[in-house]
Amino acid sequence: MAHLLRSSKRAAIATGAAIVASAAFSFCLPKAIRAQESSPAITPATNPAISFRRPLRVGNIRLQNNREYVRAHYFFTFDFPAEAVEPLEKIVFEQIEGADYPRYRGDRSYALTGVDQSQPAPINVDNNRDQRTVTVEFDPPIEPGNPVTVALRARNPREGIYVYRLTAFPVDAIEGQYAGVEQLTFRRPIRRDRFGRWH
Repeated sequence: MAHLLRSSKRAAIATGAAIVASAAFSFCLPKAIRAQESSPAITPATNPAISFRRPLRVGNIRLQNNREYVRAHYFFTFDFPAEAVEPLEKIVFEQIEGADYPRYRGDRSYALTGVDQSQPAPINVDNNRDQRTVTVEFDPPIEPGNPVTVALRARNPREGIYVYRLTAFPVDAIEGQYAGVEQLTFRRPIRRDRFGRWH
C-alpha cells in the first residue's frame, strides 16, 4: 500500500512539473507568435472592407459618334490618384436608365493608362446583357497615380438618354466603390426630306 502511495505521489509531482514547464515556455514565446496562434490571418475573405483611400472619379467622357445604330467607341477617362493606395482591379458599368441596350464588342474594346494615356492596359471584358452590365477587368491591375481610359466598342442603341452607374474595385475586394453616375445621349441622324427640309 505504501508503495502505491509513493508511486502516485511521484506521478503527481512529475505532472505538476510538466505543467509549469509548459506555461513557462508559452510565456517565453514572442508576443507576435502568441498573437498569430490566437488570431486568424486577415484575408480578403475575412476582411471584405478593402477600399481605396481616395476613390476613382470620372474625369471625362467622350462619344466617338452619338448617332443611333452606328458603331462607335465610348471613352471613359478616370482620375486615379496616388492617394488611392490600392491597385485597381476592375470597373463595372451598369446601365440604370435607357430604353435600349448597346451591342458591346469586348474584342474591340481597349484601355490606356499613364499620364499621357499612351500605355496599353490589357483588359478582359464581360458583357452581361440580362443585368445590363459591362465589367472591365485589368490584367495586371492598374497602379495608383495612373489615369486610365476605357474605350468600350459598341453598336449604338436607339436615340435617347442612357444613364450609367460606375463602380470600381480594388484588388481582392468583395465590394466595389462608387465612381460616379454618368449619361450618354444618342440622337437620330439628321436627314433631308423630299422637300429639302432637315429632320
